[in-house]
Amino acid sequence: NDRTRAALQRLFLYVGGTCLAESLLLKLEYIDRSDMHSALFFIVVSIGTPAILIAIGVASTRRWACTIVSAIYMAFGIALLWILPLVPAEPKLGPVYIPVTHLIPWEFPLLIVAPALIVDLILQRTGTWRPLLRAAAAGPAFFAAFVAVQWPFANFLMTPAARNRVFGAHYMGYNTRPGSAYANFQFFAREANSALFWRGMIIAMLITCLMTWIGLHAGRAMRAIKR
Repeated sequence: NDRTRAALQRLFLYVGGTCLAESLLLKLEYIDRSDMHSALFFIVVSIGTPAILIAIGVASTRRWACTIVSAIYMAFGIALLWILPLVPAEPKLGPVYIPVTHLIPWEFPLLIVAPALIVDLILQRTGTWRPLLRAAAAGPAFFAAFVAVQWPFANFLMTPAARNRVFGAHYMGYNTRPGSAYANFQFFAREANSALFWRGMIIAMLITCLMTWIGLHAGRAMRAIKR
């Protein structure tokens, strides 16, 4: 019946949100705030993220499925950011560079919700297009929107205004070296020069398009499943 179908749709979107969160959790080593102005950061985020969002968006009957899934990921990340520091804890292994008295959460979640909203709008208007054309439209739009919001937000995370319980930029693990770029709120340049940076950004955009195409086909395959 309709109530059961609606409940299953909500559960489907929730599972999509947790899948997105788990995917980004596996990449934490390369997506912290010190990496957010490097091409490698955008390459790592582009691997898998658009595919998960768009697969759920195409398979779901909700018009704003990608936005909802990304919002679930953000809610999950913010909950961890605000709750984990309330739990007392201290390191039992060395070396301890920074004294810690509570659990350290992951950082403020990535602003995936902005490109997800753009992708939802594109998917709604390109339903009759071939997957390759939809990927060519949605992929660059997703990438451009993500860069447009995450780049300046990374600047904000480096400022004293972000060093509070809301944004959590002041939380650091016990093994964070005091002289590191992360501890000093600086960006880490993973690319040696601007040419390598822009080559990496182009690669990231191409990966985003590929992941979008994969997500479109995966979503169509899931939608075709019958009980």
